Order: sequence, then C-alpha cells, then structure tokens
Amino acid sequence: MLIEQIVESVKLSDAQQNVIDYILKERGNIKDQTIKEIAKVTYTSTGTIIRLAKKLGYYKFEEFNAVINIIVISLSELIKRTLFRF
Repeated sequence: MLIEQIVESVKLSDAQQNVIDYILKERGNIKDQTIKEIAKVTYTSTGTIIRLAKKLGYYKFEEFNAVINIIVISLSELIKRTLFRF
C-alpha cells in the first residue's frame, strides 16, 4: 500500500498533517535528515513525528523513513528504465 493510501485511512492532527505534507513533498530529500531536523523544519516536535509514524503502522520513525526511501529509489529506477528504454 502506498504511503498516500495509508495516510488517507487515518485521522491526523494538524501537526501530523503538516509533517506528512512535508515528507511527501520532500521525500527525495529527507533520507539524510534526522527526526530533529524534520521537526524543526515543520515547526513540530520529535514526539509528533514518532506518534505519526506509529499511527501509520511503523514501529519507529527510522522504519517509516526507510520505507519512504525505498519507494523513492524504486520510483527513480522505474523512471530511469522507462526513459532509457526509448
């Protein structure tokens, strides 16, 4: 299931929605960001991000971030294969 589908299936607080909006917008750039850096950029707390990850079914933020990175890498590879096929 895509992250977007998971997000649509749960009720998020305004702060959690702000974090997920940032993560989805910047998903290709967050792989090296720490939870503290994301909290600072989104004007939230690390606790908000941890609760968000758990609400979305992940044990901890690092697991959530790893899934996002796998999706980004997979999409990048798919785009490369599609572009270079022609």
